[in-house]
Parts: sequence; C-alpha cells; structure tokens
Amino acid sequence: MEKNVRWKHPDGAGGFTELNLPSSAEIVAYGAGTVKEELDNLSATTGVSAFMRRLLRANDATEARALLNVAREDFFDEAGNRWNSINAYLSTDAKKFGSRSMHTNGNGYLILPTPFALGGKDFAVAFWFNPTPKSATSTFFYWGNTSSSVNIQILVQLTAKNYFRFLDAHTGTKLGEYVATTAISTDWHHVELDYQQSSNTMYVFLDGVNVLSYNAATSCGTATYNTFILGAAKNGTAYTTGYIDEFFVTEKLLHTAGFTPPTAPCDLDGNTLALLHFDFDTLEYFTDDSGGYCLNLNAALSSTQKKFGSKSAYFNGTSAYLQPATGFSLGGKDCAIAFWIKSPLKSVANTCFCWSDPSANTNLLVQVTAKNFIRFLDVVAGTVLGQYVGTTAISADWHHVELDYQHSSKTMYCFFDGSKVLNYDATKSFGTAFVQVLNLGSAKNGTSPYVGYIDEFLITEKLLHTANFTPPSAPYDLDSDTLALLHFE
Repeated sequence: MEKNVRWKHPDGAGGFTELNLPSSAEIVAYGAGTVKEELDNLSATTGVSAFMRRLLRANDATEARALLNVAREDFFDEAGNRWNSINAYLSTDAKKFGSRSMHTNGNGYLILPTPFALGGKDFAVAFWFNPTPKSATSTFFYWGNTSSSVNIQILVQLTAKNYFRFLDAHTGTKLGEYVATTAISTDWHHVELDYQQSSNTMYVFLDGVNVLSYNAATSCGTATYNTFILGAAKNGTAYTTGYIDEFFVTEKLLHTAGFTPPTAPCDLDGNTLALLHFDFDTLEYFTDDSGGYCLNLNAALSSTQKKFGSKSAYFNGTSAYLQPATGFSLGGKDCAIAFWIKSPLKSVANTCFCWSDPSANTNLLVQVTAKNFIRFLDVVAGTVLGQYVGTTAISADWHHVELDYQHSSKTMYCFFDGSKVLNYDATKSFGTAFVQVLNLGSAKNGTSPYVGYIDEFLITEKLLHTANFTPPSAPYDLDSDTLALLHFE
C-alpha cells in the first residue's frame, strides 16, 4: 500500500490542520467506486488497445516502466549477475570503450544483492574510472561487510584532495593501505587488484603501475566477505561522482608486476565472475507489440544480423535468454508459435524455444542439436508425445520455424522453412489451457542455452497452417488474436 500523503490546510487562526490523505488506488474514491476499479473498468473498455490495458493494469512502478521502456532499474552483466541500481545510470557523455559508461552524480551506486565470494584462490578485480573533482571522500569500489559494526573491507577511493586511495582493513586492523600524494587527473584511469594465493600477496595497480603489495592472508586467504558495491562505500556512504567502465572480476591472476593497461574491452571466459561493459543496447525488458514484456537475461540486440527491420535478438550461448514476466497460458483453442532463427554452427545441443513446467519433465522444445539438426520435441510428464530430428545440418542462414495447434483435431503441426516435418496428437499437452514458463533462447531454468539470432517471434491464438506454405516475406502484424509479438527493433 502507498504511504499516506500529508496535507496542511489553513485553520483560519494562523495555523494549519494536518490531514493524512490515502493515496492508494485501492482506497481513493472515484465516482461510484475507487481509482483502481475505475482503471480496471477502463482497461476492459472496447477500443482500448492491448498495450493500454496492460499499462492501466500494471501492478507497480517496475511493471509500468517496463511497459513504457524507460528508466532501466537494474543491470545484467555478461556473467549473468543482476546488479541493483541505486540512482546509477548509463551515460554516453564519457566512455572508455564502446558507446556508454556508468555514471553516478554523488548519490548513486550499483550493488550485487546475491554476490559471490572471493578468496582462497587467485583472483583479480579491474575497472576504469573517470572522476569528477569533489571535496569529500569518494568511493569507486567496495568489497566487504555492510554491517556498520564490523570493519571488514577492501575499497578504492579518492580522498577529499582527490588523491587515489586503496585500503584493506580487517576487524579494524589495516592490512594494506596506499594513499597517493598528488591529485588524480579528470581522465580515464585503470585500477587492478590481483591476489596471488600461493604467496598470499595482494598487488594493487594504478594505470598499470604497482603502487602497493602486501600480505593479504587474513583478508583473502579464505572467502571471508562478499558484498560488492560500485560507486559507494558500505551502506551507500561516501558516494562517488564520475564514471565507471569495464568492471571485471575473474578467478585468474592477471599481473604481479607493472603492465600496460588494456586497449580493448575484457572478454568473457570460464574464469569470469562478473563483467560489466555498460554498453547495453537493450533494456532490462523487451516489450512486445501486444503490450506484454519479457525479462531480458543477457540477450542483446544485433544490427549485424536481421531477417526484417534493422535488428534481431542475439543469444550468446551462455546465460542469455528472454522470459515473459508472468507464465504463459496456451492450449484449449487454436494457436501458433512462429519465429526465424539464424544459428552459427555449435558442437552441443542448444534450445531456441521452450515452454515448460520447471518442476516436472513437461515441455515443448525447438532445438538445434549437436550435429546442427533441427529438433522438435513435446514431452508431458516424461512421455514423448511427438518428436522430429532432422537428418542434415541446417545452414548458417535464416530459417523459419512454426508450430500450429488445431484444437478441433487436437493435432500439432511442426514446420521448418514452410515444410511440414511432423504432426502428432497433442491432446495431453494442448487439449486444455494451462500456464507454463516460456523461455526464448534456452530450455527451462536457462539450461541448454542457444547461440545465435532470433527475429520476428510470434504467438497467436489463430491457426496459421496445416499444410506446407511459403514462409512470410514481411514482418508479422499485430491483430486481436496476438498473444506476443517481438520484432526486436
């Protein structure tokens, strides 16, 4: 429930009467009912678009922002971590690489709410920062304990004199500290912290120069603390002003001696724990033409490949997929699912589309196998209802996929490039309507991730085909039967 609004009304005697006015839509009266009832009734009115119906029924500000495609709240990094943004945002004003960096203006930061632990093995933390001169202590990176009663922390700061400072303090004891003696320039600077487990040594580098080495066995010898914040110290204090780019954490020792700072963005590999380029071409959500939206878990927009328009969705084969914010209901009536794929060759099976119950062996899948054969699979409670596996590898070009369910015959028809490759009795999977989780770019729970491109994703409560057809030569259009339509533009 919303907090009450305070209103001071003159009492006629030189003072005020304070009123606490409810602002919750469920309480505030409007007409014969409440604001909520009025909006719900309006959203059901004939002539109101599907998008406006979803917007009027939005449960909270997050959902409304997602539908409007504005004000990204959180950042997903390439390793699959979700960082909560507290007044931090992307900026094109300054960037080390790419087109954007993260900017904080003295009251913002990013925090990893479910962080990983470091220590007990080699690791490195690296990032670029570009400061705005400030007369108070400014923190660019903090790793430690957020409890104000426990002084356990590693941090990178600028002092009130804009001197670079590094500190490792454990239960009140300084293990290692470096404070520069001259102010840092307002330009891009590279910071790297390298822990070598074999010697229990922490190496601190500024712009490739080793400014400090010390014994970090007490703080980094084991995984002791694991809160990560960018742009502020613990509890959101000592905010920074300026820009941060290319934040990288890896379980790999990068340097123990002076080096030339990198001249290109970092790459994701098997040792990467976190990687933020801040060069997002997508938002936290993809909104579709029907008014719905999908959570974006690391998928990107690509302008290098597209079937129609100017872009397609790119899935990186690791942890990138799209998932509607709520479960998807299909079955009990005619429906069709259609999309285009462009799949670079890969040596393991990967899933383009999955509609599944995560808690049971029940799912509808479209995959590219390890031999690059197309595969359709419908399984209910472990029983295969229908399956098709191609016999030749698909080319690395655009291909059209379509699944059509005809309710009158309870038949599912599967098409690849317009040719019917399978039809089967789908009574057990689509005979009645039920809700399951839909993933685009992976199987259930983000497993078997897809590598490649997807364009023009459509779900409609309309039967499109039961026999061979010519794949569409133009983008799909929105109509009253459309449940989801993503052009990825």
